[in-house]
Amino acid sequence: MSSGGLLVSSRHEMITGTRVELNIDWPTRLEGRIPLQLIAIGKVSRCDPFRFAVVLERHHFRLTGNSANQDKRSA
Repeated sequence: MSSGGLLVSSRHEMITGTRVELNIDWPTRLEGRIPLQLIAIGKVSRCDPFRFAVVLERHHFRLTGNSANQDKRSA
């Protein structure tokens, strides 16, 4: 992963030029308790049999799970 793209391991065959949206579980939680997901949108720039590269067009983070329920579970 870099600021401009991603290299993705995959068993799926991809075609150069295909637009993709990738939903990636982020390894670090917001405020130590709220799970995040990176939403990355871009275009496949190259392909190999078991991986493909994506040039990012845009990205954003999305909260996953309900932080209120997580707070109750941790209490």
